[in-house]
Amino acid sequence: VMVEYGSGGKVAWTYRHFPISEAHPNAAKNAVAAECAATLGGTNAFWKFIDAMHQVAPENNQFDPNNYKNIIPQFGIDSKSFNECLNSPAPAKKVEDDYQNGLAAGATGAPYTVLVVEGSAPKTITGSVSYASMKKFLDDAIQNLPAN
Repeated sequence: VMVEYGSGGKVAWTYRHFPISEAHPNAAKNAVAAECAATLGGTNAFWKFIDAMHQVAPENNQFDPNNYKNIIPQFGIDSKSFNECLNSPAPAKKVEDDYQNGLAAGATGAPYTVLVVEGSAPKTITGSVSYASMKKFLDDAIQNLPAN
């Protein structure tokens, strides 16, 4: 979506964590770990870390936090620094703040998308949608933008 729409300024995207620990006991810790990857390795490390977790534990499988040590070296992140980050309050607070923001926005599951279009009420999408469906949402929204 961002490759197609972002470069022209038609779409901006903000990611927020929404770990559902009742269904996925490791979700919050994995979200904190992703924040640590970003803190220590930059934005690209965040996404690569998430991709690596999903490769090891695809679909609804839980990534075991004991396996962080097996994936962080590929991002040039020092294990000691990573573990210190995991135990510091800042990344956990960010994840909790994101979660609370999601609740305030009406999120009941993940993924939860809020499509905000100038001049329209926000549209919410709960759950995964195909690229084709998301593209249709965006194309319809962009087509209905007020003229400048």
